[in-house]
Amino acid sequence: MGAACGQRELPKSGLKASIAQNIHLIATTFLGESKYDPNFGCSVWEVDFDNASTNNELKENLKRSLTHAIHTYEKRITDFELSVDIKQTELQVLVQRIKKRIDISIAGKLASTDERFSYYEYFFIGPLSYY
Repeated sequence: MGAACGQRELPKSGLKASIAQNIHLIATTFLGESKYDPNFGCSVWEVDFDNASTNNELKENLKRSLTHAIHTYEKRITDFELSVDIKQTELQVLVQRIKKRIDISIAGKLASTDERFSYYEYFFIGPLSYY
């Protein structure tokens, strides 16, 4: 049974779903946002509106920051490879606009079972958005 909240049971999630949720939280939390641990999160939000850096510089900065954060805050996966891709994408949401799309993919193993783990997510920055 899941933990009780008031009078109802909260749903449980599996190990892989829990890891994926934590990685999403790491990727979408800016450094200093968590009052419990100011080092939790990643540096992508420091460059959210940075138009001066090249996509390669942003990609390397984000990859380095995410790799460090996952090593530090997600011990349930090991031997992981992290890939980051940044590209300009044209979006049509009420008006046409160009945004930077960040694709993150991770392939690794569950520490407890050596079972394969994979994760993929994308979002847009300048400002943060999901479509």
